[in-house]
Amino acid sequence: MNPELLLFGRDSGSAGEAAGVIYKRRLLPVEGEVLVRAGDRVRAADAVAQAALPGKFHLLPAAARLGVAPGEIRKFLRKNTG
Repeated sequence: MNPELLLFGRDSGSAGEAAGVIYKRRLLPVEGEVLVRAGDRVRAADAVAQAALPGKFHLLPAAARLGVAPGEIRKFLRKNTG
């Protein structure tokens, strides 16, 4: 199960008034724990969820390294994702 986290934040306007709301949907890559609840105030540097990745993983921007669009990367993989 991948916990889904929907975040929103406000950009501060003048005199502390809200200038806008930002909505972001984030999915954990593996089962994990969401650390905040709906309505909690968070800052950009706050951890909102965590997950333990088994083994040693190195995330690589494969599409960028191969010089292809992210939507085309599957054509260049020798193994299926997962």
